[in-house]
Amino acid sequence: MVALARIAILSALVLVTGVARAHQNSVTHAQIEAEGRALRAEFKIDALDLNEAMGAPAARDISREEALRGSGRVADYVRRRFRVRNAGAPCAAGEHQARTRDRDGTFDLLVTVTYECPHALEDLALRYDLFF
Repeated sequence: MVALARIAILSALVLVTGVARAHQNSVTHAQIEAEGRALRAEFKIDALDLNEAMGAPAARDISREEALRGSGRVADYVRRRFRVRNAGAPCAAGEHQARTRDRDGTFDLLVTVTYECPHALEDLALRYDLFF
């Protein structure tokens, strides 16, 4: 049954080459789960890629604490660039959750946004315009 379907995008990788950035290409992962009328999208974002979403200068490092405090701005950035439609109707992006995870001497910010669709999930269309 589609309403109980689980969609997992475990390797939605976006490789980005930053101009004059002093780090490797970044990798952002998205994991998406769908059930009933809801779709839960979790984005794992490298700490070095948070500046644009947080409105910070590109050359400044973002701390873990600052990332958590500014997670609302990051979630808004995600909401504007990741959209969900079901059976042709837009699904509303709801509240977000955020946490950090240690990785190789730095951290990732994990931002989860839940989308509520007007009908049971049957014909999903995802628009991904994120460029981390």
